[in-house]
Amino acid sequence: MAERGRMEPRRLLIALALVAPVTIIFSFWAYLHFGFQIGMGTARTHPWQMMVVNGVNSNFVDAISQPTGMNRGMTGAIGFGMVLTWLLLFLKLRFTWWPLHPIAYPTSDCNAMHFYTVVMLIVWITKLLLIRYGGLRAYRRALLFFLGLIVGQFSAQILRTGIFLLLNIGR
Repeated sequence: MAERGRMEPRRLLIALALVAPVTIIFSFWAYLHFGFQIGMGTARTHPWQMMVVNGVNSNFVDAISQPTGMNRGMTGAIGFGMVLTWLLLFLKLRFTWWPLHPIAYPTSDCNAMHFYTVVMLIVWITKLLLIRYGGLRAYRRALLFFLGLIVGQFSAQILRTGIFLLLNIGR
């Protein structure tokens, strides 16, 4: 990003390092603020909001009140996932033709991944066609367009959420 935007990489790194804690603090504040404002746990909230809170809370209470020790199977699975992700990263960096991106494995278990499956398929086919018929130059020229689409999608979601909160629309 820094190279494409003709920015100094060190300044971008510092900006990203400062943004992360501020974002975490504001997201906690926003969750609590709007939870109290609309009545968290009432019919005016989405069921998934309570599932997140209850799930984290029950896991925490269980771990404190009834400690079970280390789960060797889960620890092994985490280790396997980490090794597989590093292997995919190595292969992606080593071989330009390698089709699997290392971020795909850890994000494939995301709860909302089914919303993005068709979009990812379309993007993959578009990338494949761009590289096959336009070459690397066409692919690199199209990168900024696709980054703009990503930023636009997130901006639209943030704007929609803000409007819904300001107009007190529940869904």
